[in-house]
Amino acid sequence: MILVLDGIDGAGKGVQVAALAERLAPRFRTVEAMHFPMYDSPTGRVIKKMLSGARRLAAFEDLVNPTDLGVDEALALQSIMLLNRLEFLGKLRNYASDAVCTIRVTSPSPIGPMSLSVYGDAGDLLILDRYTPSALAYGAADGLPLELLERVHECLPRPDVAVLLD
Repeated sequence: MILVLDGIDGAGKGVQVAALAERLAPRFRTVEAMHFPMYDSPTGRVIKKMLSGARRLAAFEDLVNPTDLGVDEALALQSIMLLNRLEFLGKLRNYASDAVCTIRVTSPSPIGPMSLSVYGDAGDLLILDRYTPSALAYGAADGLPLELLERVHECLPRPDVAVLLD
């Protein structure tokens, strides 16, 4: 099962992912947490350069000069972010569609604490800090068509649960 916590920078995703992993560990066979982008991978190092505030396309030139391909910065960044997730496709697929249980997320009010209930036979759980919802939001904010973003991310396993923190 894949559970995603997504949201704006500084929303507390990392803290909540760690807390959820600890809280849900007794209810699942295995629980693992990851965050995207994964900066310690080959594409992650390029992403880190791109997000450092320097000329974003300059970081990409270690691989190829995107302007030679007619690619703009937004599409280059989305492409390398997708490649970063694809580096971990095997792991993502190991957790995908393993869901034989249901996680119910409830909150008594829009600003109240979140409550999670697990029903059924819980197998393996992967909790992700950022995933496709971020890609769609950031790509659309950079002017890329949402339909394009959705289509290129179809190759990734879909999360069973996605929670947006703001």
